Amino acid sequence: MPINIPPFWAKYEHREGKDSVIVNGWSTRSQSEALENAQKRAKKVFDLVLSGKKLGEYDYSTLPIREQILETVTHDGKQIAVISRNRYGAAVLNTEKVLFADVDFKPFSAGGIFNAIALLFNAAKKKELVEAQRNAEIARIVSWGGKNYDHPFRLYRTCAGLRLLFTGRPYDPKDNETIRLLEALGSDPLYIRLTKNQSCFRARLTAKPWRIALDRPPAVFPFMNNRDSGKYRHWLDDYLAKSERYRACELIGEGRRIEDPEIRKVVELHDRMCRIGDKELPLA
Repeated sequence: MPINIPPFWAKYEHREGKDSVIVNGWSTRSQSEALENAQKRAKKVFDLVLSGKKLGEYDYSTLPIREQILETVTHDGKQIAVISRNRYGAAVLNTEKVLFADVDFKPFSAGGIFNAIALLFNAAKKKELVEAQRNAEIARIVSWGGKNYDHPFRLYRTCAGLRLLFTGRPYDPKDNETIRLLEALGSDPLYIRLTKNQSCFRARLTAKPWRIALDRPPAVFPFMNNRDSGKYRHWLDDYLAKSERYRACELIGEGRRIEDPEIRKVVELHDRMCRIGDKELPLA
C-alpha cells in the first residue's frame, strides 16, 4: 500500500459555548476535503470528550502521518519513498520496503556510586569509558550481522546510537519476521509499533533542532492561521541555515554490493541528504 502521508491537511476548532477542541483533518484529493474532514472529526471528538469516553480510536500511531510532504521519490514511475518534515522540523525519509533500524546507545553506567563520583573529577576517563561502551554496542551489532548473513545492511553511527539500512531485499513493515528482527536488534519499542501500524520505515535526514542550539518550532503543521504559518516559516529559515553545518549520521560499515535498483536509489538519497560525504561536519 502507498505510504500513508496525505498531501492535504487542515486544522479546525470546534466550539460550543466556552468549550472547544482543535482537530486535524486530511485528504488525498483536495484542501477543501481536508477541511471538511477536520470539521467532522472535530465534532466527533468534541462529543466524545463531553460524554467522558476515551479517545482510543484517535491514537496517533493508527492515524496517517501528519507531516508536510517535501518530495516524492519514484523509480520507473513507481513511488518508492516520500521525504517529509516532522513535528520538530527535521526532514524524514519514509519508505514502504527499505528497512531502517535505529538502535540507541544505552545510557552510560559508571559501575557504582563510587566510580561515578570519581569520574566527576576525571572527564577524560569518563569520555574514554563512554566510547568503550559504545564500541561494545557497535561490536554487538556487527556480530549480529555476521550471524545473520541473509540480512545484509549498511551501518551508520548517529549522534546517540546506530542506524542499520538493510540492502539485501525489500521488507514488509507489517510482517512478523520484520518485527522480530527489529526487536532482536534492540530498536525502540515505539518505533517498532509505529512501523507496523503505519506500514512504513522512517529515517531522520537532518539535525534535531535542540542539538544545534534551536528551540522546537513555534507552531505545528498544519497551521491554524497565517500568523502561525509565518512564525513557523521564520523558524524554519533559521533551522535550514544552521542544520547545513551538521550531518545526521556517518557511515561506518558498507556491507555487500546492492543489487536492487530501488534500494540503491533510496541508499543514495539517504546518504546525500544525511551529508555522509562531509566527514568534517559534527553529528546532530
